[in-house]
Amino acid sequence: VKMSYHEQRHDAVLTVLEQYSLPTVLDLGCGSGEFLKRLRFQNWIAKGIGIDYDIPTLESCSQECSVSPGDYMFKRTSPLQIKLFQGSFLVESKHLQGVDSVVCIEVIEYIYDYDLP
Repeated sequence: VKMSYHEQRHDAVLTVLEQYSLPTVLDLGCGSGEFLKRLRFQNWIAKGIGIDYDIPTLESCSQECSVSPGDYMFKRTSPLQIKLFQGSFLVESKHLQGVDSVVCIEVIEYIYDYDLP
């Protein structure tokens, strides 16, 4: 089964997070939550934080990251905490404090020249 480039990027980021044992992950530009959802199946991840600018997208992310019956087939050693916030990479946020890693996957296409200093 051939993985999409999207899935390959997620796998590459997860590999680095595992290699360095980074238990708290902030997904800046989390979108609909596909990456955050994958954190549920990584036992070394204790906390996932999602930040996105768009409220309807965050609502979709909240649904995507909610527990589903299939999640019980994978036994975590400890519960995963996922929190979502509205925000932007352009604005300093207290949610960036105390995290072990910040990922920003497939966000560059949403950054415009006028957003840059």
